[in-house]
Amino acid sequence: AEGLQRSPGFQIELDRKAFKIKGVPESVCSEFSKRRAEIEEAMAKRGLRGAVAAKVAALDTREAKESLPREALFQRWKETGQKHGWTESALISLVGRARLKP
Repeated sequence: AEGLQRSPGFQIELDRKAFKIKGVPESVCSEFSKRRAEIEEAMAKRGLRGAVAAKVAALDTREAKESLPREALFQRWKETGQKHGWTESALISLVGRARLKP
């Protein structure tokens, strides 16, 4: 977060214990944060809380990662963003605004 805020100057907002980049739609953030939701759901089903329980739930619910070529991965991300109205031009606009800030 600190690096993003310094250069190129994105605005960072605290989001509970993490951060998010100001200007990125919440639906996009949620779409790309499904893993955390899976972990929290597993913890809730077991009635558990805390960092240790989260680590255990993360290991218990982890699926094998799909190996994709970089281009295919970027294309998937692009399509996912577009489903939520987050386009390449929106990103370019956000980056442009960030670079213009003092």
